[in-house]
Amino acid sequence: MNTVQPLKDRKQIKAMLKYLHKKNFRDYGWVFMGIHVGLRITDLLKLKVKDVLVEKPGGRRQIRTHINIKENKTRKTRLIKINNPVRDFLREYLTPFKEAEMEYPLFISRKRNKDGSLRSITRQTAYAILKEAKEACGIEESVGTHTIRKTWGYWAYKTTKDIAAIQEIYGHNSAKDTLRYICVDQVQKDFIYESVTFQGIK
Repeated sequence: MNTVQPLKDRKQIKAMLKYLHKKNFRDYGWVFMGIHVGLRITDLLKLKVKDVLVEKPGGRRQIRTHINIKENKTRKTRLIKINNPVRDFLREYLTPFKEAEMEYPLFISRKRNKDGSLRSITRQTAYAILKEAKEACGIEESVGTHTIRKTWGYWAYKTTKDIAAIQEIYGHNSAKDTLRYICVDQVQKDFIYESVTFQGIK
C-alpha cells in the first residue's frame, strides 16, 4: 500500500486549486484552508461559521484572528492563526453567509441530517473529491485526506526548517516521526544519494 503523500510541487497545488475553484467553490475552500492551517480532516470539516467569525456590537461580524479548536483525536486545544490568504478567502466565501446562523457548518453538505438540519461534508466525500481532482490534474503520487495536512507540514518545514515547532503543532513524539509523516525523510535520503557522485572511467 502506497503511503499518502503531501503535494510537494507548487504546480500540483496550483493545478488542484484551480480545478476545484472552477468545479465547486466549497471544495476549493476546504482544501485551500486545509493546506494553510494543518488540521486533521475531521477537525477541518467540523468547523462552524462561529469558529472563523465573531459577532461585534450592532450585529457586525468580522473574521477572527485565530481559530480556537479542540482536536477530535487528542482532545487538546489548538490556537491557529488565520493568515492573510485564508482571511482573503473567508471574506469571499462568507459573503453569502451574512445572515447565516453562527452554528452553521462552514463546509455544508448537500445532504442533511435526519432532522433536516444542515451538516458538514463527510471525510468519505472529501476523499472522493481529492481523488477526482488528483486524476483530473494528472497527479501520480498517492493522495488521500491526510495529503492536506501533510502538505501544510511539508511546506512549513521547507519554508522555516523549524521541525521542533512543527512537531509540537502536530503533537508528535519526536522530530523523526514528523519528518517521516511529511515525507521529508525520504527527500533527505534522496538528496544524500544524489550528492555522492564520481566520474566514470571513459
